[in-house]
Amino acid sequence: MKDIIFRAAKIEDVPELVNLRFRAICETDGIDPNQRTPEFEKLVQDYFNETLSNQTYFGAVAELNGRLISTNGLVLYRKPPSFKGTNGVVGYVTNVYTIPEFRNLGIANDLMKLLIAHAKQAGATKIHLGATEDGRRLYEKNGFKDVIFPALELRF
Repeated sequence: MKDIIFRAAKIEDVPELVNLRFRAICETDGIDPNQRTPEFEKLVQDYFNETLSNQTYFGAVAELNGRLISTNGLVLYRKPPSFKGTNGVVGYVTNVYTIPEFRNLGIANDLMKLLIAHAKQAGATKIHLGATEDGRRLYEKNGFKDVIFPALELRF
């Protein structure tokens, strides 16, 4: 699809980013779309407005005829440096979503390449993510591998 524009997300994209985020959550978590509330929408909108403005979140988007059809995001953070020669800058991939009718066309792959290039330019020494089975092939194609240590989390 030659008319697709691949670019960094802008503040003007926030309403569409909110919609794509909600669609992704509904699909991934099996949430009923009727559960969308103004409070949730404001939380997500505030997040994108703040983090795009202060550049702690980098969003890549695919646009077709003025409509966002795919997105992904990178949250950069810094951990203490390690002896392995890392500076501690790490990226976390999030908010990966493509509207169903545009899947399996290579769009998410092109966006992932933009995201990886941004991470390298920002000085990240690695990026990580949580993958669904549907997304695993995309990530492996771009060099992601299983981690050595098991991923654990504590939820509140």
